[in-house]
Amino acid sequence: MEEMVTLFSVSKDTNLALIRTAPTVFKERKLYLYNLKTGKKEVLKTDNYGAIEHAFFSPDNQGFFFTARESGSYINNFMLVN
Repeated sequence: MEEMVTLFSVSKDTNLALIRTAPTVFKERKLYLYNLKTGKKEVLKTDNYGAIEHAFFSPDNQGFFFTARESGSYINNFMLVN
């Protein structure tokens, strides 16, 4: 089954990318941390936040910002990337 990439954000050092994919329009979108050097893709646990709309690395590459839709409104959150 093909997946469509709906978000792609690269870290300032170009080692990592945040990727959001969805197999179809009606399936859950997942957010991944993708290592551009090794090709390793890790699912980020975002179950508590609802649908992720946007995600961007922080300028210092210590974390990332994202917006999530929850009951029709938007919430801004900051998560650390370890």
